[in-house]
Amino acid sequence: MNRLALIDVSSILHTVKHSIGKRQKLSYNDRYTFIIYGFLLRLKTLARYSLADQLIFCLDSDRSIRRARYFREYKLKRNTREKTPEQIELDEMSFPQFETVKNEIIQRLGFQNVFLQAGREADDLMAIICQEYDEHEIVMVTSDEDMYQCISKRVAILKPKEYRWYNLINFQAEFGIEPEQWKLVKMYAGCTSDEIPGIPGVKNKTAIKFITNNLNP
Repeated sequence: MNRLALIDVSSILHTVKHSIGKRQKLSYNDRYTFIIYGFLLRLKTLARYSLADQLIFCLDSDRSIRRARYFREYKLKRNTREKTPEQIELDEMSFPQFETVKNEIIQRLGFQNVFLQAGREADDLMAIICQEYDEHEIVMVTSDEDMYQCISKRVAILKPKEYRWYNLINFQAEFGIEPEQWKLVKMYAGCTSDEIPGIPGVKNKTAIKFITNNLNP
C-alpha cells in the first residue's frame, strides 16, 4: 500500500515563522530567505519522518470565499488584531517569502502534485483526498486539530512543529473518544483559532466529558 504525505504548506510556513529568533533572519542579495530556508529544512525532516512514497502539497485559497459564506465572522479578527512593531516587522519579512515558497520553490524542487482550489483551504483538500484515496496510507502534515476527525486505521497526523504523531491508537488513548466524534467536540467547544464560538465556558475537555457521559453534575 502506497503512503501519501499530505503537506499543509501554510501550516509549515507559520511554524517556521514563529520559531525564528532575532539572530536567525537570514538574507541573500538583500532579500530575506529565512522562511524559505526553514521550510526546506522542515520539509526534508518531515519527508523522512513520514516515510511517504509521495508528497502532495495543499495550498489555501481565499478564505473569505466559501466558509465566510456560512459564518461571516470566520477568522475575521485574525487580520485586524493589534500587533507590536516587532510582529509587524516579522510579517513584512515573512509573507513575501510565503508567496515565493508557494509559487516558485515547490515547483523548482520538481514537485507537480500541488493542489489549490478556489474557495477551499488546504485542510478541505486534505480531507477530500483522504476520502477519495481510500486504498492508500495517508499522513497529514498539519498543526490543525480540526483534522483529528480524519484519523483512522490508515490515516495519521504528523504535527510539523514538534514532529508529533497522532494515529488511531494514541488518539483514542489521549482523548477517550473516536476520531469521528471530534467534530462534536468542536461543535460544543468552538475553535478559537478560527474565531468560531462554542458554548460559553466549554472547552475541549468539558465537551469530551459530556460526549462520554462523564460530566459531573
